[in-house]
Amino acid sequence: MTALLTHDATALAALVAAKDITPTELLDAALSASERLNPHLNAVVLIQEDVARRAIARGLPAGPFTGVPFLLKDLGCEAMDFPSHNGSRLFAGTRYPGNSAIYDRISATGVVTFGRTTSPEGGIGAATEAAVYGAPTRNPWNPDHTPGGSSGGAGAAVAAGIVPFAHGSDGGGSVRIPASNCGLFGFKPTRARLPDGPYVGEGWAGMAIDGFLTKSVRDTATMLDACMGADPGAPYAAPHMPVSHAAAITRPPKRLRIALCETTFTDTAIDPQVRAAVLDAAKLLESLGHHITPARPKGAFAYAATLPPTRYLQAVGQIHAFGRQMAAFFDDHDILLSATMAEPPARIGRFNHATEDYLSYRIGPQGIFAYSPFCAVFNASGQPAASLPLGMSAEGLPIGIHLAAPFGDDATLIALCAEIEQAAPWMHRRPPLAVA
Repeated sequence: MTALLTHDATALAALVAAKDITPTELLDAALSASERLNPHLNAVVLIQEDVARRAIARGLPAGPFTGVPFLLKDLGCEAMDFPSHNGSRLFAGTRYPGNSAIYDRISATGVVTFGRTTSPEGGIGAATEAAVYGAPTRNPWNPDHTPGGSSGGAGAAVAAGIVPFAHGSDGGGSVRIPASNCGLFGFKPTRARLPDGPYVGEGWAGMAIDGFLTKSVRDTATMLDACMGADPGAPYAAPHMPVSHAAAITRPPKRLRIALCETTFTDTAIDPQVRAAVLDAAKLLESLGHHITPARPKGAFAYAATLPPTRYLQAVGQIHAFGRQMAAFFDDHDILLSATMAEPPARIGRFNHATEDYLSYRIGPQGIFAYSPFCAVFNASGQPAASLPLGMSAEGLPIGIHLAAPFGDDATLIALCAEIEQAAPWMHRRPPLAVA
């Protein structure tokens, strides 16, 4: 069914509401697509077809995505009906006695959840190659390359057209990296914008948050509105938004002061094709009337090696101090524009977990931080950030463009993303390995 590839979730829900297609037909199409494509991608796992069919038979909630097929990341989003490996053989087949708040809110939108998507072990890494799944997860644009991580299975499944959107989570770029690698939209909200409970109080000292891999800005906006807000007992909450995400995207933001960084934040050169895509994005924003100024934050970009492992609270304190440094940068800028990744999608195997040299894996010259130097900055600061699929390499691989906004200003950021999407649409792009 080509609708899974050519329509976003909002459009599919409209077809269901108009009775042009049924939830069962969409589920059948998603399952068929998974059966056909998953041997090439290794993205969809722990399928619970009976759970999905029972949900349809009981009657789905009346929500913005009623009847649309959906997948959960195999990490977090705890749900009684959906066991999880959490990307690890140590936790394979974990079952939960109750649902997480984020799962209940996702379910209330009316989606038909039928399984999970692959994640690296513990959500660690910018590729998805966990041993528990038997093989690496591959990118539908080129199976020799990674779809990213840690929401790599979600990115691959959405890009290939198995589902129109999927759950992910982002503790160091884990939504934005797959969005960049797979040609999708990925948005990391402000810290605590979405609920973490009841299984955890906060994700990774406040650095991790749930999110979604989508084809359109409007799908993300609608799902964020449905899920946002602290759950009961949460240790803290995000600042109030003056308008909803969905309302924010109905009109462009004011003309913004945009800082352009065409290198890494430590002034290291990035791949020439990626740099060219960043400069093209700057020209697009300038043509829309925004004010572009070359600038980059000058804060202390501390790596793990500088944080004593026995001094956890000191490390958290340093991260919070960094957040204040980033806030000062945004006194003079509304948006920071950069690449999402320093290079196009890496080849399979580069970031597998076979090495015992974890330090080199993370901060070596070919390590995670050299490959992905932008995303984790905003997990540390808690700021909203997004990856937009604006570039393509000469080899036909997606290149993401990264935008970040001040803490709490999710509305301005997603409004700008919607304006860019209208000016430079991306949904027409199709990966070679996709639903026919």
